[in-house]
Amino acid sequence: MPRLRETTEEKEMRRFNRFVNGYLKEKRLRQEDLADYLELPRPSVGNRLCGKTKWTLADMAKACEFIGVPYTIGGER
Repeated sequence: MPRLRETTEEKEMRRFNRFVNGYLKEKRLRQEDLADYLELPRPSVGNRLCGKTKWTLADMAKACEFIGVPYTIGGER
């Protein structure tokens, strides 16, 4: 079976997940803290961060606001 290529959207979501996870660790924050800020259940945030569920643009913006660092979609890698 041929290997499927990752779409641009999938690559960007994976990049955003690494970005958020990295800053959560750096700032010693928990997924639960982010979930409270986003007003979402903790499992929903966990599913987003591991790529099982897609982020909405509004939630991406709020996550960046929570960690205090801007993110540019399609920016430098």
